[in-house]
Amino acid sequence: MDLSSRLVPILILIPIAVVLVLANIYPYYPATLFGWAVLVLLSLPIVLAGEFFGERVLGAPFVAKMPRPIRMTYAVAVLGSVLATLMFALPLLEGHLVKWGT
Repeated sequence: MDLSSRLVPILILIPIAVVLVLANIYPYYPATLFGWAVLVLLSLPIVLAGEFFGERVLGAPFVAKMPRPIRMTYAVAVLGSVLATLMFALPLLEGHLVKWGT
C-alpha cells in the first residue's frame, strides 16, 4: 500500500472531523490562527477516540448480553456522563474561543 492510498482517506476525514467538533462546541469557534490549527490537528484524534470509546462501551461482552432497551439505557448513561464531563471542560477553553456573530 503506497502513501497516497493511505493519505487520501485521512485528508477526507479531517474536514469531516473538524465539522463534527465545531458542531459540538457551537456557538464557539477558535479566535486565532493557532486555535484553528489546533482544532484541525486535534479534531480527527478526538472523533476517533470517541468512536473507539463508544465501540469499547457498547462492544463489551456483558453489554452484548443485555436486552436491547437496557443496553440503550446503559449506552446513553455512560456516553452521556462522558459528554457531560467534557461540557465542564468547555469553560476552560472559552478564553481561546469566540462566539459566532461577535
